[in-house]
This record gives sequence, C-alpha cells and structure tokens, in this order.
Amino acid sequence: MLKKTIEASSITAVILAGGQATRMGGANKGLQLFHGRPLIQHVLNRLKNQVSQIIINANADIDRFGEFGLPIWTDSGQSLGPLTGFLTGLIHCQTPYLLVVPCDVPLLPLNLVEHLSNAMLNNEADICLPVSQLKKIASTEILVQPTFCLLKKGLADSLEKFLATGGRRIQEWTRMHKTVQVEFTDSMGENNLAFSNINTLAELVTLEQLTTQHITKDR
Repeated sequence: MLKKTIEASSITAVILAGGQATRMGGANKGLQLFHGRPLIQHVLNRLKNQVSQIIINANADIDRFGEFGLPIWTDSGQSLGPLTGFLTGLIHCQTPYLLVVPCDVPLLPLNLVEHLSNAMLNNEADICLPVSQLKKIASTEILVQPTFCLLKKGLADSLEKFLATGGRRIQEWTRMHKTVQVEFTDSMGENNLAFSNINTLAELVTLEQLTTQHITKDR
C-alpha cells in the first residue's frame, strides 16, 4: 500500500483535559507530576512535531493550563464525557483534520499522526482509531484506543446530533461513519506502554517505575 501522510499544517490537535478525574480524587490528571513534570507536558512534547497547532480542552484550572502558552478551549455546555471534548475541538478547529488525544498518556506514539493519516488517506476514511495489543501468557488481547482519534472536521454536525439524542459512547458514534482501525506495535515493552493512561495515583507510580529508562526520550 502506498504510504501517504497528511501535512502537519492540515491537522490541529486537541488534548482532552476537561474530565472530572473522579478516580484521581478530583485532581486534574493533566497536572499531576510524572517524572517531575506535569503529565500534559509529556503529551505536548510528543505531539509538537506531529501537528501544526495544539489546543487544550479544559473546564477547570484554566490559569494553570494557560501557563503552557497554548489556546484553551472550554466546553460550551455540560460535559457529557470525552465526546464533548471531541465536539468542542471540531467546532473550533480551523484545519481539515482534528487529532484528539487524552492528557494522561505521557508515552503516546511519536508516529501517531504518521500512521493514522496514512490509513486515513489510503482508505478514504472519516475517522481513524489506533489499536494496541496486550500480550498475555497464552494470548494477545486487541485493544481499541477510542480517545486517540484522527477525524475530519466536517463531522461536527453528526456528533452534535448524536450527543443531543443521548449518545455517549465514542465507538457507537464512530461506527456511524467510515472508520478505520490502525494497529500499533510497541517497541518499548510487551504491553504497549505507549497507550497507557493514568487514572489513579497508584497507576501513576507504577508507570513511573516501568518507564524510568524510556522517559529520557522526551527530554
């Protein structure tokens, strides 16, 4: 298959930092320190060479997020889960494509956009989602990563209607459009740490212990 790539200038990235983080005791996940720096800083560092513009979607701690020097997009109404952040991004996005990523994935792939955009163009898709692998003793579990998503800007109306009719699940909405899943392999470890997200302080400590030798790549 011919390798194609969407130009970085055609993609805006929005980092989802507007969740309630109930399992983190209400603390904003993106601002928790991971190897001495906020989680969102790691995300920014790994995205900065992949897209033309990065936006933060946040509904609290606006001043603290403002310290990163990036535009802040807040949700216009009640937060209904991650898809509310998707919609906020689609409404404000000025480029043909929007990349959505969560704020708590400090090891996200450095080739995320490369592989998603290649699949987007080759399959003439509307949406591309990464798929990772969780290797077990006797099997391999395939994990779709729906909060990492490359999508066309023109999907805003569809998503707004989906939310207005009570829809909340990301993959329920993506199935309404031509969606392609893109397999990612992990060069850092058998359990694909690149897509590891952090929901609790215990998970943060565990991931720090697992990644001491790898995190220097961001510095």
